[in-house]
Amino acid sequence: MGVMELKTALMRIAGLYGAAGSKDAAQDLRAVAGLMQETRASDVGELAAEITDALAPAERLVQAYIERFSKADVDRSAFAKVLADLKADRNMTKADVGKIATAYSGDPRSWKSKAEALREIEASFVSRAYQASKMKIVQGYKPW
Repeated sequence: MGVMELKTALMRIAGLYGAAGSKDAAQDLRAVAGLMQETRASDVGELAAEITDALAPAERLVQAYIERFSKADVDRSAFAKVLADLKADRNMTKADVGKIATAYSGDPRSWKSKAEALREIEASFVSRAYQASKMKIVQGYKPW
């Protein structure tokens, strides 16, 4: 199927949704079809590859933050720097920060907001630092 055929089909489906009273869904489909005006892809496979390439930088950025948090380990100043960078990064969406929070905390739930995900990242750091300090104390004791 060609991109123009897909666009035509999406516009027809949008018309059906609009006629059925689902104006939001119709508007979303029209927006997706409108994005296809800017593509140079001739078939749907090329379009999918183009979309994947466009999304790749955001995913790489998410992975970079996950790696930076992991490298910070329990170093408070390193963690604070990464967290400040993440909070200041306007390109990071709620979903992106949620992915980072899930990877860092190990909690697979969905975050209601970007702020909630950031709080979970901070809470996970505090927990890690606390556990690391307890382990230092335990390692210092001799069993006899």
